[in-house]
Amino acid sequence: MRRRSGKRRPRRSSTIAAAVTEQGAATQEIARSVEMAARRTADTAAEVERVGESTAATRTNAAMVTSVAGDLGAAAARVRDQVETLLQALPAA
Repeated sequence: MRRRSGKRRPRRSSTIAAAVTEQGAATQEIARSVEMAARRTADTAAEVERVGESTAATRTNAAMVTSVAGDLGAAAARVRDQVETLLQALPAA
């Protein structure tokens, strides 16, 4: 087969050059997207860690509140017993 005139070559090379440029732009966009996804993943991981820390602090505080509530309940029972004892010791009016 005979080659046709060299006129197609410049068109073919410009098409290839355009495709390479387009591929490079697409690759850069993919790289930016991957970088953004990695950044957001790191941010999310940090948030999850902060939530875990807050959860642990909340558990500690809840345990303290439960303990104080138990102490108050015991104190209230003692006061009630002392009031009943006092009322029984008073003469009937």
